[in-house]
Amino acid sequence: MTAFLLNYMQWRQYADFLYPIILFSIGLFVMLYNFKSICGYQDTRGEARKRTISWKQILLGTGELILTALLLGIYFDYQGNVYERLQLAEKPVAIAAHRAGTTFTPENTLPALAYAIQAKADYAEIDVQQSRDKKLYVMHDVNFKRTAGVNKNIWDVDSSEIDTYDAGSYFSYAYRNTRLPRLEDIIRKADGNIKLMIELKKNGHEKNLVEDTVALLQKYKFQKQCVIASMDLEILQRVKEIDPSFQTVYIAPVAYGNYYELPYVDIYSIESTFVNKSMLRALHQQNKQVFVWTVNRDKELQRLLLMDIDGIVTDNPELAAFYKTSKGRDVLISDLLAWLYPQKDEAVSY
Repeated sequence: MTAFLLNYMQWRQYADFLYPIILFSIGLFVMLYNFKSICGYQDTRGEARKRTISWKQILLGTGELILTALLLGIYFDYQGNVYERLQLAEKPVAIAAHRAGTTFTPENTLPALAYAIQAKADYAEIDVQQSRDKKLYVMHDVNFKRTAGVNKNIWDVDSSEIDTYDAGSYFSYAYRNTRLPRLEDIIRKADGNIKLMIELKKNGHEKNLVEDTVALLQKYKFQKQCVIASMDLEILQRVKEIDPSFQTVYIAPVAYGNYYELPYVDIYSIESTFVNKSMLRALHQQNKQVFVWTVNRDKELQRLLLMDIDGIVTDNPELAAFYKTSKGRDVLISDLLAWLYPQKDEAVSY
């Protein structure tokens, strides 16, 4: 299924590349043909004979030429600045699997983490909250209803009960009896395989959430294999106070206000609709990285990967990786060049 989707997206890129060229060529041909007719040139018995040209015909012809030039400008502007695109293509962009990958697996579970590793994502983005007995669980919602079918809040349930919940059947029968993982389970599975983007969720019932999380990560010497994220700036500030070696991520719900110079924030994670070039420039001037969330549509992936971002959070890391490898170039042209000029170890066979 994944291979089919990726092949489909590649053919979509072929179509996107060819469509404006064909449309522009037809329009240009029609305008030039009309211009020739308006300006009084007709082929009779193989000879070009000139008619008398009126001012109206000259104005119409000039207008069509201006329109042609305008279309040319729009077309090349649409194609983008080639040099800039090639520069961006060389820049590495990290891919974070949202909730460890929710398109093909139940979110925030060990099967989701295994998928993120198999998809070669750079990060698995996960959410962490505390149970009533203050155990650290990987879970997005405060209530178990959506993913486990139990209408209870996490702060009202002890770990002994949470460990019996089925967090996979809601997604697919194939994942029945999948358990809600603890953060320690995720760390053990991720160690050496994938980095973690750990979002600490503030629900008003946490106690020592930051301290317990940092202590667990320190136990596994995980400082260089994770970043700690939150929508709450006090949480990030506390992380830096305990251990400055951790990188922190501020998840900005909106992108308004002057918050680019926060000393305890290393990475800004911005909702995709707010991202623009001036914002990226301002944050990079402060030596901050910029991740964008949550991006799943092909057009949005293409648009953002042609901007100066540092990372992208997505439910489908394989699709993002496909567009990441093709950004800054036209897939059709690249495939044709690869076919015409194969490398020594990939000669064309017939």
